[in-house]
Amino acid sequence: MTGRTAAGDPLFGPAVAIACRVEGSTATLRSSTGIETNTDTRIISEVAIAKTSRVWLPGTNTADASAAKVPRKVRLCPTGDASYTLWETLLG
Repeated sequence: MTGRTAAGDPLFGPAVAIACRVEGSTATLRSSTGIETNTDTRIISEVAIAKTSRVWLPGTNTADASAAKVPRKVRLCPTGDASYTLWETLLG
């Protein structure tokens, strides 16, 4: 998200394609206050995806804002030998 319109709607920057692995994976995340959020997609990528981003998966219509998924959790995932770091993003 790069800002907001006069009406308060979010503004997003230009779309960027990234190489990643997309997996269907369900998880329930719980905040420190006990609020639960469900996720249904896991992305592994070489770059971090900001929590303020919107993500359109391959095959979805990028002109349809309701088709975008929202990053719910982003974390570093070092490889087994710690030679390379990847990012895991859970989408809901």
